[in-house]
Amino acid sequence: EQLRLTRPRQYLHVLGMWHLWRGLTGPDDPPTQPAADEPGSVADDDELGEIARQARAETLARRSWSASGPLLAALHAVPRERFVAPEDMGDAAEDCALDLSDDEGSTLSALHAYAAALSALGLEPGDALVELGTGNGYGAMLASEVVGPYGQVLSLELKDELAAEAKRHLSGHPQTTVLCADAHDVHRWQGASKVYVAFSVVAVPEAWLDALADDGKLVAPVGPVAEQILTLFDKTDGRIRRTELGPVRYVPDRTA
Repeated sequence: EQLRLTRPRQYLHVLGMWHLWRGLTGPDDPPTQPAADEPGSVADDDELGEIARQARAETLARRSWSASGPLLAALHAVPRERFVAPEDMGDAAEDCALDLSDDEGSTLSALHAYAAALSALGLEPGDALVELGTGNGYGAMLASEVVGPYGQVLSLELKDELAAEAKRHLSGHPQTTVLCADAHDVHRWQGASKVYVAFSVVAVPEAWLDALADDGKLVAPVGPVAEQILTLFDKTDGRIRRTELGPVRYVPDRTA
């Protein structure tokens, strides 16, 4: 039992509860000065970061899905624990979706969902990606790590507070731009060659396919809430080829 409690996945939960308690009581309750090496936030907690990295490595080692070298490296490197509430931190390294809002209208997708979508687009270093539905920035950071300093990521988020949070998370990634904007305002991203839609639509709008560059690709979860299929749209000489990749479960389009 003691060995189990010290494994990275369980210890990550313990550290998350510590941060939750610290957030509720404040760092000076009882009123004493914290030690010089005491972490002040999740981002500053080196112990938490290392334990979370180990836990992610365990999860990724058990995966049954594939990812390219740069994408797999990004899944290992990006600190997913910084994008979730402290009470969810114990699950941050798991291959599961996590809520970002109380109304369940925004989520952090499962690791395999990002891998499937970005792999379908063939995202590589130096690419330019448009993400529709930033959330609080985890997917944009993954993409930013993949495309590297010579690539570009443009991500659109409808909710002000999530867009602001994503901008804070991505402040160290100058190749990534987050806009508080509606994904249906296609003038914001017209001519994009690789587009990832991070929410489900009953049908992909024709305006999106028209806005896609020739030889471009768009991947989106398509279908009603309970029966979505991750679908790849390839545009060649103005014609669209549609490929169904498999069942998924994403939050629905909030604009609709």
